[in-house]
Amino acid sequence: MITAQGMWTETEQVLAQQALAIARQRETDTILAVVREQAAAVIGLEDLWQISDFLNARRFDLDGKYMFDCETLIFAFARLVKEGWLSPEELAGLDRDKVARIRSLSRM
Repeated sequence: MITAQGMWTETEQVLAQQALAIARQRETDTILAVVREQAAAVIGLEDLWQISDFLNARRFDLDGKYMFDCETLIFAFARLVKEGWLSPEELAGLDRDKVARIRSLSRM
């Protein structure tokens, strides 16, 4: 089936959701590790506020980054590849043109 840029087959949607879940788990694990490290070094109240600020920023970022929206998936995947949370190989099963576009955008 030939798909337009914004059109995703049911199979691609399932694969996309799985890829988003993998990337989100990786990023979440990293955030947890950072917070554990920061919490172990807490000396005073200011240290707690810094952790709070970090978590608030990460939450805001995560909420938007991992929202499933077929219209913006190409850009979301390009960002995740660029940031290192996914590799293009983990997008196997998506239309070749989509993966090529994701690779290209991730280099910008």
